[in-house]
Amino acid sequence: MKSPIRFLGPVVLLLLGVSLCFGQQPAPPPDKAAEKPKEEKKPPAPEEKIVQTKHSLKIGGQEIKYTATAGTILLKLEDGTPKASIFYVAYTKDDVADASQRPLTFSFNGGPGSASVWLHLGLFGPRRVQMGDAGTLLPPPYKLVDNDVSLLDISDLVFIDPVSTGYSRAVPGEAPKQFHGVTEDACGATAPAAVRIHAADAAIRPRGGIEFAVTEIFHFAAVALTAAVRGGG
Repeated sequence: MKSPIRFLGPVVLLLLGVSLCFGQQPAPPPDKAAEKPKEEKKPPAPEEKIVQTKHSLKIGGQEIKYTATAGTILLKLEDGTPKASIFYVAYTKDDVADASQRPLTFSFNGGPGSASVWLHLGLFGPRRVQMGDAGTLLPPPYKLVDNDVSLLDISDLVFIDPVSTGYSRAVPGEAPKQFHGVTEDACGATAPAAVRIHAADAAIRPRGGIEFAVTEIFHFAAVALTAAVRGGG
């Protein structure tokens, strides 16, 4: 008669193998519903920056010394929430006794959807793109020359780019579409209705400057409309 111990051996080994197989099973993944959702980090709002340089040019035989300012201003709601970063270039005449009495011209290009570069480098700015006698574009290399018909002798100048043109952008998280369109453009701080004068702002000129708002009305003295006329053959 065979010993029962000999039969128990394979049974014990079989049970041990099954135990090891179950022991090596990977642990079930944790319940995803129990995991805490990650907090979304909002990107920081862009900072306001300015860069200034000194220049001079002659208009009507008179030397005009001026300061050129390129910078950005944050468009904010009344509660301080930033909505867009507005890029501008300003030219202010130096050595002015009372800057608060000097005219200030805000220049916006038509569109909507166009930066102020056309009026800036084509008409009003102290420097312009060199053109032919009939206003035709010369072949490259293109050059900038002093603009002897600039308005800088009689008025300080500010060129403003609407949101999504030039270097003006909606802040991260804001929909650019809210600034696109005729009405949206006007309410988006790219028209005189959204420009406000502040005597305490020295970023643009010594005793006056610009700051963008959403709801305030800017009282201006005049509006000048310009258009390019091209003759036919």
